Amino acid sequence: TSWSTNAIEVLWAGQSVGVFSGNSSTAGNHWQHIALQLQGFGPSTELQFRAVGTSDSVGGSLDNVSVSTTVPEPGTLASVVLGLGLLGFTLRRKA
Repeated sequence: TSWSTNAIEVLWAGQSVGVFSGNSSTAGNHWQHIALQLQGFGPSTELQFRAVGTSDSVGGSLDNVSVSTTVPEPGTLASVVLGLGLLGFTLRRKA
């Protein structure tokens, strides 16, 4: 895929979650606010940024990157555990 000269690829746990660019067809570069909601896989999931596109020394820019954590509410966690338990019971019963 051909990207603009200042595109940045975002990787989460080694997997690409998107390529973003501030290029427009009118006046060059424009700052954008991009928010991604991603789920971690253990205590140290890695967030990476990689320049992609034409190698012309222009590059992309990042500013104000932040990462936050959320802990599921006990009721939500209990529902997930109950759902998985019922699924396991159903699959075991069919086997």
